[in-house]
Amino acid sequence: MHYANKDVSEDISLEEDLKGISGTRIVPMLAFYKKGLFGKRKLVKCFIGFENNKDEIMNMLKKIG
Repeated sequence: MHYANKDVSEDISLEEDLKGISGTRIVPMLAFYKKGLFGKRKLVKCFIGFENNKDEIMNMLKKIG
């Protein structure tokens, strides 16, 4: 399983990526991708926050792990 930790507090330019993916500036945001046609990443699901989405996030991790 591959993941990337991107910290908006360390690189403010990541804020635009955050808003583009989730539509908001709220962190933490977890985004799950799959490889689409031609090896391009396709967003499957994104979650804003962890505690309220913990069960669904854990299920997503089990699927890809």
